[in-house]
Amino acid sequence: MSFARLLRRKPSRPDPNAAITRLFRNPPQLRALARLLAGRERLRILVHAMADGAEAVSLLVALDPAAWPVDLEIHGRELSAGYVEDAKTFAYSKLHMPRRPPLPFGAYLSRRLLGGWAVRSRWRSVFRYAEGDVLKPEPGLPRHGFDLVACQNLLVNLPEEARGPAFANLVHCLASGGVLAVGGGPLGEIHRLAREHGLTPVLDDVEAIHEAWEVQRAFWSNPRRPYWALEPFDPGQPDGPERYVTLFHKEAG
Repeated sequence: MSFARLLRRKPSRPDPNAAITRLFRNPPQLRALARLLAGRERLRILVHAMADGAEAVSLLVALDPAAWPVDLEIHGRELSAGYVEDAKTFAYSKLHMPRRPPLPFGAYLSRRLLGGWAVRSRWRSVFRYAEGDVLKPEPGLPRHGFDLVACQNLLVNLPEEARGPAFANLVHCLASGGVLAVGGGPLGEIHRLAREHGLTPVLDDVEAIHEAWEVQRAFWSNPRRPYWALEPFDPGQPDGPERYVTLFHKEAG
């Protein structure tokens, strides 16, 4: 969540120590996505606001293509040229790795001699990284062509008037039967935008997924609460559990 994104301008390479996107940062959501996408012979994935590529790599591990044959492509787009350059190194420091990484991660990442981890060379061809802006439709991206479109922790940083157009651009990239992942809020607005576009909320594990946004949840109790902090899960809210949904399904047809 960089300040440059909030201002919607192209930043230089961010300070790597201040801009870490942790690998496997929301395990319940990753497990839910793996279930929703399981069994497909072909998967095309788009990750907007990919930062240093940790989100895209986490999806690779969660989908575990080494365990079942699938024609897989993961496209990443990011406003920052510096982030794109960092993502293309496929290297991650120990700060990226959670205390308990998922079991199959060793098939996809190996230890580096100088410390940290790197994506194994056999998997790097899966990724296609480039600069891109969620507010500007990209002519080269296939419309209605992606089985999963993910844009985590970005919409809450956009001005209110920009969220609708950004959401519409994400939906336009989504294939029939595809899944949209938009974690991080803004709560009370995301699920209404999804309904406007005819998407169905995926309520499976919604509480576990919401509470797994650990950084955003931890800052809720901060005396100087930031705007991106997330409230505790409360199904008694007027919107019910849908208020906290991060995954949405586009009906086939």
